[in-house]
Amino acid sequence: MKTTENDVIVIGGGIGGLMALYYSAKKWEMKFSHSKNPIKRVVLFDGSDFFPSSSIASSAVAALRGAQNNPNPSPYSQDLVNSFQKLNEFFQEHQENSFFIGIEKVKLTDIDRPMMEEVAFLFNPPQFLNFLKTLIASKLKQLEIEFFIRPELISSLENIKYYRCISALGAYSLIFKPDYMKQCDLEGKIVQGTYLYCESQEKRPSFVVQSHLQKNSMSYSSLTKLWKMGVASNERTSLIPNKEDLFGLYQFWSAQNFSLPPFEEWKVKTGVRHKISRKLPRVFFSEDHKIAHFHGAYKNGYLLPFLDGQKIANELFRD
Repeated sequence: MKTTENDVIVIGGGIGGLMALYYSAKKWEMKFSHSKNPIKRVVLFDGSDFFPSSSIASSAVAALRGAQNNPNPSPYSQDLVNSFQKLNEFFQEHQENSFFIGIEKVKLTDIDRPMMEEVAFLFNPPQFLNFLKTLIASKLKQLEIEFFIRPELISSLENIKYYRCISALGAYSLIFKPDYMKQCDLEGKIVQGTYLYCESQEKRPSFVVQSHLQKNSMSYSSLTKLWKMGVASNERTSLIPNKEDLFGLYQFWSAQNFSLPPFEEWKVKTGVRHKISRKLPRVFFSEDHKIAHFHGAYKNGYLLPFLDGQKIANELFRD
């Protein structure tokens, strides 16, 4: 597909790229209502079967996990608090379609800190990402902007024309090392994101429970009828799922008086994550301010895009 200088290009169809595009479309609604719209088309490079979005292979829980109780929060903790507020606003705006958007507002408890109980959001990744695409397509149609989705990723902008570019490749940034990111300080490393899941038809409320000390969590969704359990950090880099590696995790939660399906009924899902220091920026802009790049949300991948996506929209389309 040939692109033009009137196109906005989004590379990466996970929650990072889609939230940046969603907030950009909202900004265009206000900005171009009384002026000429220079944007004629949006092209989303959505990944492929060989390079699926990291957002799909995620246990997809968004929670503050006590960050809101810190009297002297770090900049990162404050970002989490601000992101959670924006996520809650998004949920409130669309909650009448809660079954379709793939988000549940649930209670999170910590077995190591039983007095710490808070609200969390539990996502159904495929459903939520599809909802975002539908929502974005609707907004772009109202603005008379064409919207194309390409099942591929690109690592070079050479010979590609565009008005603005949003890059949200996650761990693929370190794999592809795109030429348009030479100005970014791509530190960090690729780590494995893996979780166990199991279908169940039992009737019980949705919930999230975590172990602060063991750095793992478990959830049940009444929407999807899925149990999930995963670890917050896994230094393995192989993309080959190994269910037996997580048997200890299953044993841990079985010992907490949860009546779980037999281990042989569970399946494993894995993907890649880009882990960076919390002190490093997650959003970069090119010198000419035509390219925005977002990466490194890691285990807060379903929380930080609600803040960083809006930041990208405000900065990239500020003119």
